[in-house]
Amino acid sequence: MSQRGTRSFSLSAVDLDTFKITGMMVKTSDPFSSEVFNRSLKTIFEGIPKKDIPSNLYYIGHLQSPTSVTFRFHPAEQLNPKSQKNYYLWHNGQMDSLEMSKGKDSEGNFPWDTAELLDSITQKGYSGLNDFQGSFACLFLKEGEGLYAFRNAIAPLWTDESNFCSVKWDGEDVHPITKNTIISIKPEGPLIKIADFNNEYNPYGV
Repeated sequence: MSQRGTRSFSLSAVDLDTFKITGMMVKTSDPFSSEVFNRSLKTIFEGIPKKDIPSNLYYIGHLQSPTSVTFRFHPAEQLNPKSQKNYYLWHNGQMDSLEMSKGKDSEGNFPWDTAELLDSITQKGYSGLNDFQGSFACLFLKEGEGLYAFRNAIAPLWTDESNFCSVKWDGEDVHPITKNTIISIKPEGPLIKIADFNNEYNPYGV
Protein backbone atom coordinates (compact mmCIF):
# COMPACT_ATOMS: atom_id res chain seq x y z
CA MET A 1 0.00 0.00 0.00
CA SER A 2 1.32 3.42 -0.85
CA GLN A 3 -0.13 6.89 -1.12
CA ARG A 4 2.12 9.73 -0.13
CA GLY A 5 5.75 10.18 0.73
CA THR A 6 8.66 7.87 1.43
CA ARG A 7 9.64 8.83 4.96
CA SER A 8 9.35 5.27 6.22
CA PHE A 9 8.67 1.84 4.82
CA SER A 10 7.50 -1.38 6.42
CA LEU A 11 7.25 -4.91 5.13
CA SER A 12 5.08 -7.50 6.86
CA ALA A 13 4.64 -11.18 5.97
CA VAL A 14 1.25 -12.71 6.79
CA ASP A 15 0.78 -16.48 6.84
CA LEU A 16 -2.52 -17.02 4.99
CA ASP A 17 -2.94 -20.48 6.53
CA THR A 18 -2.95 -19.17 10.10
CA PHE A 19 -3.52 -15.43 9.51
CA LYS A 20 -0.59 -14.49 11.70
CA ILE A 21 2.29 -12.12 11.06
CA THR A 22 5.41 -14.23 10.73
CA GLY A 23 7.90 -11.49 9.93
CA MET A 24 8.03 -7.68 10.00
CA MET A 25 10.59 -4.95 9.55
CA VAL A 26 10.47 -1.16 9.47
CA LYS A 27 12.87 1.21 7.73
CA THR A 28 12.75 4.81 8.94
CA SER A 29 15.89 6.31 7.41
CA ASP A 30 16.45 5.15 3.83
CA PRO A 31 14.22 6.65 1.11
CA PHE A 32 12.08 3.93 -0.41
CA SER A 33 13.41 2.29 -3.57
CA SER A 34 13.30 -1.09 -5.29
CA GLU A 35 16.69 -1.80 -3.71
CA VAL A 36 15.33 -1.17 -0.21
CA PHE A 37 12.35 -3.42 -0.94
CA ASN A 38 14.47 -6.28 -2.28
CA ARG A 39 16.87 -6.00 0.64
CA SER A 40 13.91 -6.13 3.03
CA LEU A 41 12.65 -9.33 1.42
CA LYS A 42 16.01 -10.95 2.08
CA THR A 43 16.29 -9.86 5.70
CA ILE A 44 12.72 -10.14 7.01
CA PHE A 45 13.27 -13.77 8.08
CA GLU A 46 16.87 -13.35 9.12
CA GLY A 47 17.75 -15.88 11.81
CA ILE A 48 14.70 -18.10 11.12
CA PRO A 49 15.46 -21.60 9.76
CA LYS A 50 14.16 -22.03 6.23
CA LYS A 51 12.05 -25.03 7.26
CA ASP A 52 10.18 -22.82 9.75
CA ILE A 53 9.18 -20.18 7.18
CA PRO A 54 5.54 -20.68 6.04
CA SER A 55 4.99 -21.34 2.36
CA ASN A 56 1.69 -19.50 1.91
CA LEU A 57 2.80 -15.94 2.63
CA TYR A 58 1.16 -12.63 1.73
CA TYR A 59 3.48 -9.63 1.80
CA ILE A 60 2.26 -6.17 2.81
CA GLY A 61 4.53 -3.28 1.95
CA HIS A 62 3.54 0.12 3.33
CA LEU A 63 4.93 3.59 2.65
CA GLN A 64 4.22 6.33 5.14
CA SER A 65 4.89 10.06 5.34
CA PRO A 66 3.12 11.15 8.53
CA THR A 67 3.30 14.40 10.47
CA SER A 68 4.45 13.08 13.85
CA VAL A 69 6.70 10.54 15.57
CA THR A 70 4.19 7.80 14.80
CA PHE A 71 6.19 6.97 11.68
CA ARG A 72 8.04 4.50 13.90
CA PHE A 73 5.07 2.19 14.14
CA HIS A 74 3.86 0.02 11.23
CA PRO A 75 1.13 -1.16 11.43
CA ALA A 76 -1.14 -0.16 14.32
CA GLU A 77 -1.55 -3.09 16.69
CA GLN A 78 -4.09 -3.75 19.43
CA LEU A 79 -5.10 -6.72 21.56
CA ASN A 80 -8.80 -7.48 21.28
CA PRO A 81 -10.02 -7.88 24.88
CA LYS A 82 -12.71 -10.39 23.92
CA SER A 83 -10.77 -12.77 21.69
CA GLN A 84 -7.33 -12.06 23.19
CA LYS A 85 -6.04 -11.98 19.60
CA ASN A 86 -4.02 -9.18 18.08
CA TYR A 87 -5.55 -6.88 15.48
CA TYR A 88 -3.34 -5.06 12.95
CA LEU A 89 -4.24 -2.16 10.66
CA TRP A 90 -2.35 -0.66 7.71
CA HIS A 91 -3.85 2.68 6.69
CA ASN A 92 -3.43 5.17 3.86
CA GLY A 93 -5.24 8.48 4.15
CA GLN A 94 -5.77 11.19 6.72
CA MET A 95 -8.46 11.69 9.33
CA ASP A 96 -9.39 15.38 9.23
CA SER A 97 -11.72 15.26 12.22
CA LEU A 98 -9.14 13.96 14.71
CA GLU A 99 -6.94 17.02 14.41
CA MET A 100 -9.87 19.34 15.04
CA SER A 101 -11.56 17.40 17.82
CA LYS A 102 -8.65 16.11 19.91
CA GLY A 103 -5.88 18.62 19.33
CA LYS A 104 -2.21 17.97 19.99
CA ASP A 105 -0.79 15.86 22.82
CA SER A 106 1.85 16.98 25.32
CA GLU A 107 4.60 16.31 22.76
CA GLY A 108 2.96 18.46 20.10
CA ASN A 109 1.69 15.59 17.97
CA PHE A 110 -1.80 15.01 16.66
CA PRO A 111 -3.45 11.64 17.47
CA TRP A 112 -2.27 8.79 15.28
CA ASP A 113 -5.22 8.31 12.96
CA THR A 114 -4.36 4.67 12.21
CA ALA A 115 -4.50 3.78 15.90
CA GLU A 116 -7.76 5.69 16.30
CA LEU A 117 -9.32 3.75 13.41
CA LEU A 118 -8.19 0.42 14.85
CA ASP A 119 -9.44 1.29 18.32
CA SER A 120 -12.86 2.14 16.91
CA ILE A 121 -13.06 -1.18 15.04
CA THR A 122 -11.99 -3.09 18.13
CA GLN A 123 -14.61 -1.39 20.29
CA LYS A 124 -17.56 -1.12 17.88
CA GLY A 125 -16.92 -3.51 15.00
CA TYR A 126 -17.04 -2.24 11.42
CA SER A 127 -19.76 0.27 12.30
CA GLY A 128 -16.97 2.09 14.11
CA LEU A 129 -15.83 3.31 10.68
CA ASN A 130 -19.06 5.19 10.01
CA ASP A 131 -18.35 8.51 11.69
CA PHE A 132 -14.75 9.21 10.72
CA GLN A 133 -14.22 12.35 8.65
CA GLY A 134 -11.30 11.96 6.31
CA SER A 135 -9.93 9.37 3.93
CA PHE A 136 -8.98 5.79 4.65
CA ALA A 137 -7.97 2.78 2.59
CA CYS A 138 -6.88 -0.11 4.76
CA LEU A 139 -5.73 -3.68 5.11
CA PHE A 140 -6.88 -5.20 8.39
CA LEU A 141 -5.63 -8.42 9.98
CA LYS A 142 -7.52 -10.28 12.67
CA GLU A 143 -4.94 -12.67 14.04
CA GLY A 144 -6.00 -16.26 13.56
CA GLU A 145 -9.16 -15.27 11.70
CA GLY A 146 -8.69 -13.34 8.46
CA LEU A 147 -7.15 -10.59 6.35
CA TYR A 148 -9.47 -7.87 5.01
CA ALA A 149 -9.44 -4.78 2.80
CA PHE A 150 -11.73 -1.73 2.83
CA ARG A 151 -11.92 1.94 1.88
CA ASN A 152 -14.28 4.89 2.05
CA ALA A 153 -15.42 6.94 -0.95
CA ILE A 154 -12.55 9.41 -1.11
CA ALA A 155 -9.63 6.98 -0.68
CA PRO A 156 -8.45 4.87 -3.64
CA LEU A 157 -7.68 1.18 -3.27
CA TRP A 158 -7.10 -0.88 -6.41
CA THR A 159 -6.99 -4.65 -6.81
CA ASP A 160 -6.60 -7.37 -9.41
CA GLU A 161 -8.28 -9.86 -7.03
CA SER A 162 -4.87 -10.75 -5.57
CA ASN A 163 -2.82 -7.58 -5.07
CA PHE A 164 -3.84 -4.25 -3.55
CA CYS A 165 -2.44 -0.75 -3.95
CA SER A 166 -3.65 2.81 -3.45
CA VAL A 167 -2.06 3.68 -6.81
CA LYS A 168 -3.45 2.11 -9.98
CA TRP A 169 -0.99 -0.02 -11.92
CA ASP A 170 -0.97 -1.50 -15.43
CA GLY A 171 -2.41 -4.98 -15.48
CA GLU A 172 -5.39 -7.08 -16.41
CA ASP A 173 -8.65 -6.52 -14.54
CA VAL A 174 -7.28 -3.86 -12.18
CA HIS A 175 -10.28 -2.19 -10.56
CA PRO A 176 -11.17 -0.32 -7.36
CA ILE A 177 -12.73 -2.25 -4.53
CA THR A 178 -16.27 -1.18 -3.67
CA LYS A 179 -16.40 1.67 -1.16
CA ASN A 180 -17.77 1.05 2.34
CA THR A 181 -17.38 -2.72 1.91
CA ILE A 182 -15.25 -5.18 3.90
CA ILE A 183 -13.48 -7.60 1.55
CA SER A 184 -12.04 -10.90 2.78
CA ILE A 185 -8.69 -11.93 1.26
CA LYS A 186 -8.58 -15.72 1.14
CA PRO A 187 -5.64 -17.91 0.07
CA GLU A 188 -7.86 -19.85 -2.31
CA GLY A 189 -9.61 -16.72 -3.71
CA PRO A 190 -11.70 -15.04 -4.98
CA LEU A 191 -12.33 -11.92 -2.89
CA ILE A 192 -15.50 -12.14 -0.83
CA LYS A 193 -17.61 -9.34 0.67
CA ILE A 194 -18.32 -10.11 4.32
CA ALA A 195 -19.78 -6.84 5.62
CA ASP A 196 -20.70 -3.24 4.87
CA PHE A 197 -20.29 -0.01 6.77
CA ASN A 198 -21.80 3.42 6.17
CA ASN A 199 -19.24 6.21 5.98
CA GLU A 200 -20.90 9.10 4.16
CA TYR A 201 -18.04 11.60 4.40
CA ASN A 202 -17.57 12.77 0.81
CA PRO A 203 -16.92 16.51 0.47
CA TYR A 204 -15.70 16.05 -3.10
CA GLY A 205 -18.79 14.27 -4.44
CA VAL A 206 -16.83 11.35 -5.87
